[in-house]
Amino acid sequence: EAEEEITWESSNMSLATVSADGVVTMSNSADIGATVTITAKAGGKSATCNITVPGEIYNLYLAGIQVTSRNKDNLAELVAETSEASMEQFSTGKMEISFDGTTLRLKDAVIDTGDKAAQGMTLGINGMTLIVEGDCTVKSKNYNGLKVANNATITGDGSLRLEGKHSGIMFDSPSEVYITTLTLDHVKVEALGSSLSIDGGLNPDYSNMLQVNHSDLTATGQIFFANGDILLDESYYVEPKKPYFRYNGDFMDGEQVATGLKIRPFDKGDVNQDGKVDATDLVLTISYTKGQNPAKFLFVAADVNGDSHVDQADVKLIADIILDQYIPLTPIDN
Repeated sequence: EAEEEITWESSNMSLATVSADGVVTMSNSADIGATVTITAKAGGKSATCNITVPGEIYNLYLAGIQVTSRNKDNLAELVAETSEASMEQFSTGKMEISFDGTTLRLKDAVIDTGDKAAQGMTLGINGMTLIVEGDCTVKSKNYNGLKVANNATITGDGSLRLEGKHSGIMFDSPSEVYITTLTLDHVKVEALGSSLSIDGGLNPDYSNMLQVNHSDLTATGQIFFANGDILLDESYYVEPKKPYFRYNGDFMDGEQVATGLKIRPFDKGDVNQDGKVDATDLVLTISYTKGQNPAKFLFVAADVNGDSHVDQADVKLIADIILDQYIPLTPIDN
């Protein structure tokens, strides 16, 4: 008997086609995770097979574009199509955006949503790192510059400007099982918002955190942390000296809400902030311990051991830094 001819069918031709030989071809526009059913028929009988569109979807959005394993190699081109500002920067040939699954790298990038109703950027992958090179801008006309949806670190030798209609940086509201920390590590960041510069979340019972490690942060606009905080490491408040953040719409401790914020980095021992630790810093610190009030003296830089006092112990440590004999103190767990 002659073999029955096999016919093939696809349940959704927009997702996948199947040839007369049974070869399945997925559409480039098919959504990752979508399922299509392939049916083979012959001699009054049939068999089916479900095929899922392969790929990985990441909780990372750039100007409303969700990053996937299929588009992550041409992110700069996709972002350029979202606004005139992004296209103009892309056309210079300087703009670069890359992602390897855990680390997002921006170089001279302009991520601008234009008229699109979207966050400028959403970081939602736990533990991910954003590396900034050159001058980068992330802007949303309708929402927030940066939405922090999971623990993340921003670092790099470039600068990052975050601008949004509501806020420059917005944290998801914290809960008992969902508390987020954004770490700025050796980077320069500017946050601007029409309503708030930094929105730390709305739940007064749990705390989101902004950790600033040896970084430069300028925030223009009110800063709101319902029950969170900004933690500093080798960074200090330039203005205001002792900021307070809005708490449930009221003023904290009767003080005025911080409507602007400047945080700058420092190096331990560099008490005159000239970029180096030398004999001048040692002399200034000795003068301070003797009750004098030297000009251009940064207390936090002189307090090398971090005990909130500047004394002979710090003088010794600054001398060690100059002689390249300084050993950072290791925290002891109780």
